[in-house]
Amino acid sequence: MSLKLTVKVVGSLYNKDGKLTQRIVTHNLITNSGYTALLNNFGGNTPTVFNKIAVGNGATPPSLQDVSLVAETARTNATFKKERALSSGTLVANFIAGEATGEITEAGIVASDGTLFDRVTFAPIKKGALDTLELTFTLNFKEV
Repeated sequence: MSLKLTVKVVGSLYNKDGKLTQRIVTHNLITNSGYTALLNNFGGNTPTVFNKIAVGNGATPPSLQDVSLVAETARTNATFKKERALSSGTLVANFIAGEATGEITEAGIVASDGTLFDRVTFAPIKKGALDTLELTFTLNFKEV
């Protein structure tokens, strides 16, 4: 038996009136540093706490060797919620009006110490100064 980890990413852009204006759904690439941090959490080391989501405007495809976003423009705190017993959890961050404005093409989960867990690129999200962007990363563990 093996364990598979996948991460689904949903980006929802809302205008100043709260109307959904753009939505992206995609999957990410977990980086080598993300896998290392995850495994080190089991080894009695000081836990790596993944509690932030970063966004940027880099377009280079994700790589296992990525240690940061290509062109990070903003980072904010994220909230974690465990779902469906132990097999799934979500990390959600909101970039409010005035934050992360401009064209966003990449995102990732980042630890408080700066460790990049994953990275994803996508078609441009054009966030205006009055818009809010909600990013949801859903982590799913499945026995295969």
